[in-house]
Amino acid sequence: MPPQLELDCVSKSYAKQVVLHGVSIRIEPGELVVVLGESGSGKSTLLRLIAGLEACNSGAVLLQGVDQKNVPPHQRSIGIVFQNGNGYEHLSVRENLELAFMASKNPSGGKRSEVNRWIELVQIGSLVAQKLCLLSVGQQQRVALARAYLSGKSLLLMDEPLASLDYIHRSELRELIRNEHRGRGQTLVYVTHDSDEAMLLADRIVLLSQGQVIQAGVPRDIYLRPVSLLAGKRLGRHLMNEIELPIAWFENSGRQGLEEGTVRCGVRPHDWTLVSIAFGRETDLLPRAPADFVAGPNGNFVVLQQPDGGRLVKACGRISKASWLGDSWLVRMESNRGGIELSVSAGALSVDLSNKLDSIGSKDSSSSVGDAFAVATIPIARLAIFPPNGGC
Repeated sequence: MPPQLELDCVSKSYAKQVVLHGVSIRIEPGELVVVLGESGSGKSTLLRLIAGLEACNSGAVLLQGVDQKNVPPHQRSIGIVFQNGNGYEHLSVRENLELAFMASKNPSGGKRSEVNRWIELVQIGSLVAQKLCLLSVGQQQRVALARAYLSGKSLLLMDEPLASLDYIHRSELRELIRNEHRGRGQTLVYVTHDSDEAMLLADRIVLLSQGQVIQAGVPRDIYLRPVSLLAGKRLGRHLMNEIELPIAWFENSGRQGLEEGTVRCGVRPHDWTLVSIAFGRETDLLPRAPADFVAGPNGNFVVLQQPDGGRLVKACGRISKASWLGDSWLVRMESNRGGIELSVSAGALSVDLSNKLDSIGSKDSSSSVGDAFAVATIPIARLAIFPPNGGC
């Protein structure tokens, strides 16, 4: 059985600007695939090629094994939600939804009940009599979402459909999209630059950067085993840091013969354990004993927890920044491993310690806190190990 959608080495250029270069993606029937990438990575162009709104310079777009090169957009069984909405602006909201339903293969007798169901699902009951052109961008997006599902198309394409919505409506509609996908089993290709959105929605994620696929797979696999620092930074709420460790630390890694003598690893901020922290203007860090601090007479020393057993990587250094995020602190440390960030649960810190971190974050020159140093550890098993020649 052929895949629902296949992109075979697709490339697209505008004049001398290459937007997509040799992109190959295979999507099976019923999959929800999220294409995740930064602005300008080629995400929207990719959807336009699938829909037939743009032509490939090379390669092929196949729907159920059939090359779509000579198939016009209106003859492809594809529903689309653009970033800025779509529909008939001179018609009312209800008329737009009823037209979408009538164009589908659904029995006409169920029109009103199905249209009413979607009016309720996307919360536009008070807008049904208004012309589409009079709605806000966010309201038009909700109408466009309902239109796409009412169209009954076997393949849906969504280009950042929730970007113009507030946080509450975005969360509600994201859940709606996921639930509808599970119930209907339609194939959905969803484009976003939002890492959280990708993780919450996707059966499979395709990471796109500068017009090329850098990694594809189920969210958990990409998150835990990124092939490069670039891939690691694309997925996750906080940026992955990179450290280099001696090959000798990695027994049975198959890397002992590498000439550079180090292994490049990725570390996520929340994987660090903040073991201890010291404050004071006369605090001294012992550079050759990274598990210990010596605090001067005007300083104080807090042991948060003893490091776990096993093979640990230790980092120690000066805290240069502390940002409060409500449920956690994001701490920047200039360490013996380079600049790293670690995420610390706010509930794990005392009020006094939180106040001192807040003083660092506010850069209060009158603060008596003085310098701050920290020790953090991470088990070697929690590191993401990059290929010797991979990543950016």
